[in-house]
Amino acid sequence: MKLNSTILVLLLCCLGFDVIANNAKDTTLVDNLNKEASSLKFSNPLKGIETAKEALTLSKKTNYKKGLGEAYRVIGMNYNFLNKKDSSIKYYHLALDIYEKIRFSEGIARCYNNLGGIYKSLDPNEAIGYYKKALKIAQKYDIVDLIAGCNSNIGTIYIEKKDYKNSISYFQKAIELFSKLNNEIGLATSYSNIAISYYYLNDNKKAEFYCLKAIEISKKNKLQTIIVSCYDILAYIYLKKNMLDKAQEFANDGYSLAVELENEKYIYEYKFLQYEIELKKQNHKQALKYLKEVHALDSVEYQKNLANIVKLNEEQVKNAEIQKQYEVGLERQKNNRILFMAAIIVSALSAIIIFILIRSKRKTEKSNQELLALNKEVIRQKEDLDRVNLKLEEIIAERTKDLLSKNQKLSEYSYHLSHQVRGPVATLKGLIMLSQDNLIEEKECIVQMKKCVDDIDEQIMDINIALHDPSRHGLKNPNQNGGNL
Repeated sequence: MKLNSTILVLLLCCLGFDVIANNAKDTTLVDNLNKEASSLKFSNPLKGIETAKEALTLSKKTNYKKGLGEAYRVIGMNYNFLNKKDSSIKYYHLALDIYEKIRFSEGIARCYNNLGGIYKSLDPNEAIGYYKKALKIAQKYDIVDLIAGCNSNIGTIYIEKKDYKNSISYFQKAIELFSKLNNEIGLATSYSNIAISYYYLNDNKKAEFYCLKAIEISKKNKLQTIIVSCYDILAYIYLKKNMLDKAQEFANDGYSLAVELENEKYIYEYKFLQYEIELKKQNHKQALKYLKEVHALDSVEYQKNLANIVKLNEEQVKNAEIQKQYEVGLERQKNNRILFMAAIIVSALSAIIIFILIRSKRKTEKSNQELLALNKEVIRQKEDLDRVNLKLEEIIAERTKDLLSKNQKLSEYSYHLSHQVRGPVATLKGLIMLSQDNLIEEKECIVQMKKCVDDIDEQIMDINIALHDPSRHGLKNPNQNGGNL
């Protein structure tokens, strides 16, 4: 029986270890899928979304909350690179909600950083608020790559505000940190952003330099989105320099890449760039063709934006409702926790009271038993005392009887002494007086005195015998002959 129990325990332990090992494998797989999906945002955002959704499904299955939040965030990033801001915002908020629930500060900071990226073209002030929140958390927990990313993103806000000099200082901070971390993706992004600032400051030499550096790193790491952005900047630089063939070359390459990535923003940008190139070439017919395409894209984009606004409003209403339900749920959970704690406290108090009552009952029972034992002891002692009292009464009665007897004897002795002994003594005194007066002969006097002495001796001996003989009740009453001379 013991052997069977041991085997069962070992089997259960093995099963437990298998479950733990499988969970560890699943969480590692989720993390790897999220990393892969994040890296795909620059080269193939659609593939990145598919990969992140695999991570999403697996993290839900294994209840891996951190992985679930990261999957939502990565999906949002890939949608952002596809310029689908409504979907991107939705997934960022889903990620933020998960991270706030599990109190994962780094995840919260990264979501704020991503939301800042969405709002930078919609509401720069809102965007900079998100970036500063992210930067504050990153600095608190010393998340260096996020500090660098926030600096880079704040720089892009200053580009939107047309404060290009200020943006450059933030990009330089980001480049310094990314260089220390050897983060090539961060470096490529910061190089492409600082190139835009220098372009608008008309420092085409530095703009071209940083664009080429960004392209070099991006080609090495297949960062297609950054390459598209840099081709656009280089095309405009060469357009300014009137190097139209080179500008056309970068515009064509950039447009092909934008179509491949299905990035509507850059498709529109390159169409407009091609229009400007053809216009500068004085090729009005081709320029008009591109302008019509730009106008068509504007109309399509306008319709899409309207649809997105409606959809975004619907999402906001849904999110508000979800938030309301979530808050109600939180309040209910709070109330349930309070009730649960109250129930625990009441149960604990009840248990304490029951314990005290049981203890008191046991003490009372013990006291009662002790009292019963004491009562029995008192009864026993009382019975002993009664017996002792009875014995004492008997002894007292016996002694009283003896004393009465002795008192009677003493009374008799007193009477005897006063009558029987006093007579001979009085006779002796009389004889002495007669002898003194010479009224009796000496011989006769001696005989009578001897007779009195013998009588006294006999009475004393009788008293002595009576004292030592309890059976005697009284003294002899001899005939008094010696009273007459």
